[in-house]
Amino acid sequence: MSEKHGFHQGLLLATALILCVVAGVRNYDSLSRLLMMQNLNEWIAFGVFSSLSALLINQLYAKIYEKYQETRTGLKYIAISFFVVMVATYLVFRFQGQTDYQTSLALFVSSCLLGAGWWVQATISSAAARKAHTINTIMNQRNSELFIQTNDRLTLVFPRKRTIPPVFTEYLQDINNKKFKDAKFPEEFLQGARDLSYVLNYYEFIAVGVLGGDFDERLMKECFVGIVIAVEKRAYLVIQSAQKQNEKTFESLVALVDRWTEGKSLTTSSKKGQNFDAFEAYPAQEEIDKMMCAGGAPGAPPGIVDLQLVETV
Repeated sequence: MSEKHGFHQGLLLATALILCVVAGVRNYDSLSRLLMMQNLNEWIAFGVFSSLSALLINQLYAKIYEKYQETRTGLKYIAISFFVVMVATYLVFRFQGQTDYQTSLALFVSSCLLGAGWWVQATISSAAARKAHTINTIMNQRNSELFIQTNDRLTLVFPRKRTIPPVFTEYLQDINNKKFKDAKFPEEFLQGARDLSYVLNYYEFIAVGVLGGDFDERLMKECFVGIVIAVEKRAYLVIQSAQKQNEKTFESLVALVDRWTEGKSLTTSSKKGQNFDAFEAYPAQEEIDKMMCAGGAPGAPPGIVDLQLVETV
């Protein structure tokens, strides 16, 4: 969409330049006479007025942006518009001084001021509401017993700074898969996989809100940057497994980690075949292999896990 918009802008600019060149060539004599009639003092006065106008507008822009940083995007265009209005007003009074344009110019300038003031106020109010919403979301998470309990269970089963294998999540998603016909997984690992899914979906919700502009990104980053990066690093294998089924799964979480880190997320790095520093997997592959074959162990009653073959935490 941005590339298409840029193409249209370039096309319009090129068209305007071509028309200006054509007009200049067709009116070369008139332009030459007009230039010969110009007074250097008038152009000096125009330059002084334009410079002072630009300085004043730039100071106002800096003061407003310093206090309300959320106005940065649109404020730049408003500043440019006001500069154009001030220069146009000067030119009208200079070259059309005998014509009564005061009323029209006064209405035009006042309308511009009212529109800019309304926009700034609306932007500030929207930013304040967004910050309030962000703080409420953060506090609700901090005070949520369900989230705290879920996260605590997840940490007990899968310790911090360990990569979580995707096999438990894959089992829960497709329990009738033939590769799991002899598998017997301890309930604590399956519950840990459910808890991981809950946590990942929560941070996916946070990522969607941040990327969509519904949350204040600065506040969210200060509160969650370390947590989000660590969660993605622990669960990148699970995320990859889920994206094989649906590439949109957890895509906002991965995009947010890419945005908040100097490098890239482990999910993105592994897809691109880049080197990355991952945690050690837990449980180890040997233990997972034992769980996958536990149902076929000699002498093991159907539906019961052979505790000699399965080591739990």
